[in-house]
Amino acid sequence: MILAVVLDCDGTIINSQTAGVRIFVQLAEEFGCPLSPPNAALLPRMWGTHWGDLLSRFLPSVNPDAFVARWRDLERAQPGQYPPYTGAREAIETLRRYGHFLVLHTNRGWTDLLGERLEEAQLP
Repeated sequence: MILAVVLDCDGTIINSQTAGVRIFVQLAEEFGCPLSPPNAALLPRMWGTHWGDLLSRFLPSVNPDAFVARWRDLERAQPGQYPPYTGAREAIETLRRYGHFLVLHTNRGWTDLLGERLEEAQLP
């Protein structure tokens, strides 16, 4: 019997890659560390990696707290950037209808933003 279902947020129920990569590239430029063409091509393939690892790999000289603060400013200034994947809403509703306990996970490190992301994506 299934009692609980664990769902990953980014890349599973919410598409964060399109907007996330765009914002990351923008911030790299703002912080004076534009990504080289090889790194710009690699970033989308590494999306889903923990923030600390992405910053260490691509922007080692950037202060992580300053990066995150600016990231949040850009996200909140442009709502609607993180749409749900097709079928995500229906899958969640079906799992709930069958009485499963749902757990949402992210390895992005910003768990305080999960509620905002779900609300923005209009997920139950």
